[in-house]
Amino acid sequence: MPKKSAQQTSKETLENSQVFYRKYRPDTFGDVAGQEIPRAVLQNAVLRGKIGHAYLFAGERGSGKTSLARIFAKTINCLSLREKLDDPQYKEKLTAKDIEPCNQCAHCRSIQNQQSMDVIEIDAASNRGIDEIRQLREVTRFKPSHLFYKVFIIDEVHMLTKDAFNALLKTLEEPPAYAVFIMATTELHKVLPTIQSRSQRLIFEKLSREDILHVLARIARAEQLDIADDALDIIARAGRGSLRDAESVLNGIAVIADGTITADAVKQLLNMADFSQALEFLSAILSGNAIQALDMVEDLARRSLNEEEFLKYCILILEKTLIITQTKNEGLLEDSFTTEEIYDLTEFGKRFAQTTMLTVVRILLEYYANIKDYPSPLMALEMATIEALAANGTSEQSVSDKNKHDRSGGSALSSDDAATHSAAQPSAHNSTINKIHFSTVAALKKIQDNWAGIVEDLKPFNYSLAALFGAATLVNLVGDELIIRVKYGFHKERLEETKNRLEIERILQEVSGEKLHLACVVGEDEQAQSAANASSASATHQPSAPAYTY
Repeated sequence: MPKKSAQQTSKETLENSQVFYRKYRPDTFGDVAGQEIPRAVLQNAVLRGKIGHAYLFAGERGSGKTSLARIFAKTINCLSLREKLDDPQYKEKLTAKDIEPCNQCAHCRSIQNQQSMDVIEIDAASNRGIDEIRQLREVTRFKPSHLFYKVFIIDEVHMLTKDAFNALLKTLEEPPAYAVFIMATTELHKVLPTIQSRSQRLIFEKLSREDILHVLARIARAEQLDIADDALDIIARAGRGSLRDAESVLNGIAVIADGTITADAVKQLLNMADFSQALEFLSAILSGNAIQALDMVEDLARRSLNEEEFLKYCILILEKTLIITQTKNEGLLEDSFTTEEIYDLTEFGKRFAQTTMLTVVRILLEYYANIKDYPSPLMALEMATIEALAANGTSEQSVSDKNKHDRSGGSALSSDDAATHSAAQPSAHNSTINKIHFSTVAALKKIQDNWAGIVEDLKPFNYSLAALFGAATLVNLVGDELIIRVKYGFHKERLEETKNRLEIERILQEVSGEKLHLACVVGEDEQAQSAANASSASATHQPSAPAYTY
């Protein structure tokens, strides 16, 4: 057996080290998953000699836009195909499906290996200014160095600035005959109408689960992966219509997998929350079970699951539940869920009012859209959970009795009683309330200045508790009682649960240097301030502390 050359060995090593979405990138129109209409349009354009000067590819990420752009660039420059098209007798026998690059000629190989100076790829996300487009216009003036067409592939074209768009528009209005522009975007609405009107627009559909599964199975065979069918199915669904994402997931699992890859192993390796967990979480919110919902968020944090993905998955479940409730068409959900899961969604939709589900999904969508504005995805999920519970009418009655305020040995305070608690029932522990506390103002100021630090210190103990405390408002310090305002009754109960209150008071003592006791009042600013003033009035011999508001 002849020994392999160093060049062959190096090439094989490079191919084996490539990530799957690069290693198995389609080389021909026939290799592209789905996208029958864009493929047919481009193949017919080549067959009939009607190649446009500008194309706009619009669709979801990972749907094949850039791959098809490169294949088209090879096709219109393929030496072998040009020879066939120039022969009238041979051309008569060709159909659109016969239009493919040979991938063997000098032109195809130079493009395939990204060595051609006549195929220029630009990432508009990082080259979005007018100077870059002006440089592109200058390059356009020169004829191709060795290809038939000079092809410009502009990815994420919607990221261009307005001035850059206008500069590009001038090029598109009077392009040279040898120039072909292929622009790709995931956000078509952000592309100027004038650019769209001068381009042939091709819409790339979101890939179906079957399309993605077919490609994943082919890769698994080529890589000789021992993977169960249901495991591949989970990976296909995890791609959410993006083949590139699904291939990346398969790549990651293949690297660390040992032995047969099962569905359970995939879930564990992906560290993903499963369907039943997300459905249980949503049921807790829609049922008004605050304790269960917030405990599940805390469990997500302990397991280091991706809170952003979990929030997105919950939105998907609510969306599809509303769809199946309205249409009764289970086929619309087959790309996202298994048969068993679709049945569960149908039953889930029967349990809750559509108006309630709509309210909750709008809240979750708002937090998901603005998730980057929060210190962490976890806090966004916590706040979304709390607001969804509140909007759903969660009340003190819907919270477990174990969260009732129990500081004095048993009796629970209602939210109405809370506002007058400090004035009407001074606590036994507040024995120094009638003595002058010169340290009150200093302690209050320390707490105010270190509020964010208190929230951070609470996180290791309980993420949900930290979020609730962070959302509260500091009202006043009366004697040794720190009064904070919360918006809802179940917030108060959660904060004043014995184990939670003691942990908060421990941290407050570290920050202020004083042994303080926590008291929560429920309501808006005016109500909380009235409670604080009432508490201040009860301490007749104590100078009033300024009411700092955090």
